[in-house]
Amino acid sequence: MLSLVSSTFAILASCFYLNVLAHGAGGRSNAGNAFLLMPLHFNEDHYATDIEVGTPPQKISVLFDTGSADLWVQTANNPFCIGAAHEQEEVHGVAVTPYIDCNGLTIFDANSSRTLQVLSNNMYINYVNTFVDGSWAIDRLIICDQDVSGMQFGVVRVSNTEMNGILGVGYERLEAVQGYAGATNVTYPNLPSTLKQRGVIQKVAYSVFLQATAESDGEVLFGAIDASKYIGNLHTVPVVNIRSPQQQPNSFHIMLQGMGLHDQALPAGRLCTSKSYPALLDTGTNGMVVPSAVARCIAAALNATFNEDKRVFKIECPTEDDEREFTFNFGELQLVAPLSNFLIPASDMGTEQCEVAIMPGESDTFTLGLPFLKAVYTVFNLEDNEISLAQANVKPQQPDIIPILEEVPGARIDSRVSRPATSCEARSPTATAHEGPLASNQSASGYELHHHSQAPIRRSSLVSRGSVASKEPINFPDASVVTATATARVTRTIAVTQCEQTCLTMIM
Repeated sequence: MLSLVSSTFAILASCFYLNVLAHGAGGRSNAGNAFLLMPLHFNEDHYATDIEVGTPPQKISVLFDTGSADLWVQTANNPFCIGAAHEQEEVHGVAVTPYIDCNGLTIFDANSSRTLQVLSNNMYINYVNTFVDGSWAIDRLIICDQDVSGMQFGVVRVSNTEMNGILGVGYERLEAVQGYAGATNVTYPNLPSTLKQRGVIQKVAYSVFLQATAESDGEVLFGAIDASKYIGNLHTVPVVNIRSPQQQPNSFHIMLQGMGLHDQALPAGRLCTSKSYPALLDTGTNGMVVPSAVARCIAAALNATFNEDKRVFKIECPTEDDEREFTFNFGELQLVAPLSNFLIPASDMGTEQCEVAIMPGESDTFTLGLPFLKAVYTVFNLEDNEISLAQANVKPQQPDIIPILEEVPGARIDSRVSRPATSCEARSPTATAHEGPLASNQSASGYELHHHSQAPIRRSSLVSRGSVASKEPINFPDASVVTATATARVTRTIAVTQCEQTCLTMIM
């Protein structure tokens, strides 16, 4: 295990690749302990990185997304763009109504690239509320100064998203290569796998830090961790498969075993649930999606009301010294995220109003998006189907970069979670919701979270205070044990409290 500090290696705002020569016992050397540092910049409501495509190279900023697995870029002549000559075009026999302002997009000019090879297979991806349609291709491709030319990516001609493109870094099993006409039906090495195949990294794993530094708004380390970016120890939990009957997971779901709100006015905190829920870690989601009963609990704890016109929860904007924070229980690890991460000032609602980036979902799962991920340091180990988490250090000093060779360096395995986790069944004897009645104006029907584009949750210049440990943490009941089965869907055995039953009744 080799630690690299900034006094020896200067890590600047540009991409950074290093092949470390590690000296072992007896003077022997082990070459190839490498990593790739990718800086991220925050752009309105998402984190992005710059890539170069084609010959001559065209620089394009693409969204960094752990919730998908493909790279794609937009090309010209999208019929959804307003004001174009082709706006009366039909797509798959359906007339298109243009409504996207594409003037601010950086479009890949496919006709200008001398090295572009468009493959014969179609490409189609359907996100939560957007889609892209085009062809698979290969071309000269530079990501973080690293040449990954020949890696398959999508050239998109039709899309209803206001995005230049997306860099998906999920499992190959999540790639959009099947389920539509003209699909390849064969997975391909995406960016994490390509980096290992070409010897850039030793392990298909990367770490994510979404706090601003002097160099960038965040960073991704492929093949390494930075021990200066987190507090305490990394805790490792298994990725769970919620999509039976697959033998391996295809998304970054882990088991969340409870959550609540720590409030200085409530010494014991407000426990919103002690049930176990699968929780997706997704940098492509700009808020947090929670089960409906949990959303009701949070709304009551924050004294939030529901704005019928905008379909969002809102509260009075807190003062800068507000110390309220959400606590998330992952068994042996509890993480906190400040309330300020979840708030967006809403000037059109009045200067004292803030929108809350928390939405009720349609299923018994969580999606932990940017407000949560900004508060934690996350290591995605795709080879071993594991996630390692720690509290983010919001004021890191000198970088302390350690390559990932076999296991994540220094990470502790959570003994409360059974392994392996090919699929999951969560059991909890009780389900605890908030106390007190709910206001009738807290209905959340129709409130959507947008994934990747056109989000109703607008990010702002609101500065996060960072994450600090609660002085009086919420007292969670004994954590639920997650058991692995071969093909079972996610099921729960719970005793619903009277309050939670009321919450459920109001939602239906």
